[in-house]
Amino acid sequence: MQSWYRTGTVKKLLLSNRNLVAIGIFSFSVLLLTRLDFLINDILYNFGLSFSEAWYQEYGILYFVAYQLIIFSLLAYTKNLKLFAFFQVFVLTSTQDLVYFCLWEGSFPSHEWVWMVYYRIFGFWNTTSQILLSLSSLSSIMILSRVDRIQVWIQASSIVKRLSRKDVKSL
Repeated sequence: MQSWYRTGTVKKLLLSNRNLVAIGIFSFSVLLLTRLDFLINDILYNFGLSFSEAWYQEYGILYFVAYQLIIFSLLAYTKNLKLFAFFQVFVLTSTQDLVYFCLWEGSFPSHEWVWMVYYRIFGFWNTTSQILLSLSSLSSIMILSRVDRIQVWIQASSIVKRLSRKDVKSL
């Protein structure tokens, strides 16, 4: 047991378990918050709720703050900046809207996504735009999180090459 602890195996195992717990908590939070969105956007509108910029601004801020509290709490729990960046990109690119439509509405809207900030910036935004943004952003974060491993592999391979050259010269 002591040799495991000394080699860091136990520490790595605990960190990987914390990462899995954090992913589970984040996934559950996305499900919960998108369901809350469904309650407002579908059920309450059917009972006569009318859109107002006044209540929507406060709701939007609270929604954003809820995600940030969850993400920063998970950062404090895992101390994993890569996971933190992935969660932030997920929220900041509004990938949770894709989850909302897929799980709770059952289909994606065929019209412009006028509620999105990207619609205000670009003058258009639709399902295809959102899917492209989400996939490209999340895959970029995943690739960047692997860069340090790639750099270590490159350094290790260059060391092996240098050592093999020395061995050949000594023969």
